[in-house]
Amino acid sequence: MTDRYRSDRSNRSAYAEDRVVQIPDLSDSLWRAVRGYRPHRYPRSTGIFALWLFGLFAVFLSPAPVKITQEKLDRYTQVVTQAQGDPKVRAMTEQRLWEATMYTEEAKVWFWRFRSPHNEIVKQRLAKQYVAQAAVDKLNKQRAALMSEAKSQLGLWSDAGIEESKHTFWKSFEAGKVFGRRQTLWDAIVTVIAGQERNAMGMLLKVVFSALVNFTIGMVSSIFVFVFKLPWIVADYKPGWVSGTAFFMVALTGAVSVITAFLGALYGTSAAGIYAAVSLVNANSRLQGPQGGRAAHIRYHTD
Repeated sequence: MTDRYRSDRSNRSAYAEDRVVQIPDLSDSLWRAVRGYRPHRYPRSTGIFALWLFGLFAVFLSPAPVKITQEKLDRYTQVVTQAQGDPKVRAMTEQRLWEATMYTEEAKVWFWRFRSPHNEIVKQRLAKQYVAQAAVDKLNKQRAALMSEAKSQLGLWSDAGIEESKHTFWKSFEAGKVFGRRQTLWDAIVTVIAGQERNAMGMLLKVVFSALVNFTIGMVSSIFVFVFKLPWIVADYKPGWVSGTAFFMVALTGAVSVITAFLGALYGTSAAGIYAAVSLVNANSRLQGPQGGRAAHIRYHTD
């Protein structure tokens, strides 16, 4: 019986050792990679890294190349005042549009498109509504043209142009984060309710992987939204082709640099958390393996 107990205990210990996941020393590997890196051997990687640093510098540290002087500010204020127009005229035009819209809505009864007396009445009232809408659109186009002229007085590379582009980027960036948090929350709820993972470590890994995927989708989508809105911002300041293209490329580089830095920090934090969790599981497996075997192999025999 003693030999059998020793054999079972050794088998239990070997099983516990087999369950231990062999993980590399990440800090030592990272340090050796940094020490062994030679920029001249990897020109493409060095260029991409330098471009990434330039993007972060452009977003967080770079000052505006063009200063806003008092003369430019005075011209800007003058054009903006002109763009406001007569508030009475705008209020009257918008009031006419509202009245025409309400007048049209009153004629829209159930299935008015298929009822002969009502569809003609709605068409007649819609014609008046379109006239009122055209008058409002004309005022809006005039105001947009004057505001574009006012922005051109300051310059695209001034604080105004840079801050407007940054505001647009951070707005899309926050929308991407909101998407990632919302989707991760729903995925975690579905995972817990479904109960597909009974192991705590497996559930944790599934939630972490889901968060990484969701935040990646949200951040990549925010870049596309920003790229779609950026040309309109550039066009409002009426720059030259060279200046506008250069501004677009610098803004795009900064946006991609910030997104990749955020995702890199997210991936690194997740990897460090998983590394710590696996290390803790390995330590518990080593400690509990032999002790568990001693209690698990007690047998009661009756002669």
